[in-house]
Amino acid sequence: MGQSRRSHTKSRNGCKECKAKKIKCDEQVPCARCSKFSLACSLLTESTTSINPPLHSLASKPIDSSSPSTSIDTFEASDFALFNHFLTTTLPCLALKNEALLMSWKSDLPNLAPKFPYLLHEVLAVSAIHLHHLNPSSSINYQRVAWGHQAKAFSQFRDALSPEVATHQVHALFACSALMSNYYFASFEDPSSLLFNSDPPGPPEWIFPVRGCATLVRQLRGPLEASTSWTALQSSLDTWSVGPPSPEGPEWEPELQSMETKLSVLSYGTEPRPLYEEDFQLLRKCFKIAGKAGDASCKVSAMMFGGAASEKFLKDMTERKRPETLVMMAFWCVLISRVNQRHWLRSESVPEAILGVIEAHLPPEYLELIRWPAQQIRSARDVPMQ
Repeated sequence: MGQSRRSHTKSRNGCKECKAKKIKCDEQVPCARCSKFSLACSLLTESTTSINPPLHSLASKPIDSSSPSTSIDTFEASDFALFNHFLTTTLPCLALKNEALLMSWKSDLPNLAPKFPYLLHEVLAVSAIHLHHLNPSSSINYQRVAWGHQAKAFSQFRDALSPEVATHQVHALFACSALMSNYYFASFEDPSSLLFNSDPPGPPEWIFPVRGCATLVRQLRGPLEASTSWTALQSSLDTWSVGPPSPEGPEWEPELQSMETKLSVLSYGTEPRPLYEEDFQLLRKCFKIAGKAGDASCKVSAMMFGGAASEKFLKDMTERKRPETLVMMAFWCVLISRVNQRHWLRSESVPEAILGVIEAHLPPEYLELIRWPAQQIRSARDVPMQ
């Protein structure tokens, strides 16, 4: 008698996004690929056992701002724990020793987040990814919990950015974009993802919320000024109006000048020409802001470089990997390294990881230009997260 034929085990239960790309889906909720690229996984809506079903009802359930407790009953027990962890442990890390900012967020979030599901999902995503780094061996897969909340937050946040909606939700959108950029820095697995997005090619994911935040500040500053969180942030944002660097600049000024000159020669031969001039000036301004005392100024300057860099710079970095842009990003890593590592919500050195990617992509003749950034980053290793 011949051997019985083995049954066919190919599954047809994958998500629509993976099917469209003809990629094998792991069928988790949400699936790993959709979570990685912040896509709206179809399994989230098809599943009857989603990570946090009560949150879906919040979008269509108006809540009186004077009584935010009306929505608390819809939280799962795990969501209570995540939200509490965010307020008591995660938020102090993100507040950068700014007591006014810490108190305003603690006051505003319990009222604001339940009204806007994308903000609530983002709070829970950031809290979960923080717990993942604090307790990597936990029986709870906090990383997957974070992925689920982040996928929902990103999809709903993107929809809310339409002009007719954004004006009425500016405070929630501003808070969500600020948290989302922190999520990407805390959740990356491949350091190169902080410089390039490979599928599809384009800017890294953290650029989107940072540029969105900058756009909100430019276009809707009036409504934002009514927020107590805005008042707490005002001092950091006002540093953006600093003037040009002084002739006798600090230690980084000659390094930036030397880098710019050498890049021009390498790129155009013996006849130097200005290249990415606006971006060079932006980088100088960021270093000047970072020279102010405190982690807050350093972090604002680091994030705002990505938020204000030119489209040409970002395109040349992400699609062409031009060495000039990578050299400038190595200097950007110095700004990141001057922020205590606990403020990035992970114990690994973020700037060293990115620097390694830059070194791997640079032609040999450009490596000399990043010697100073490499020395700065590796001689001042970040303080381990407490």
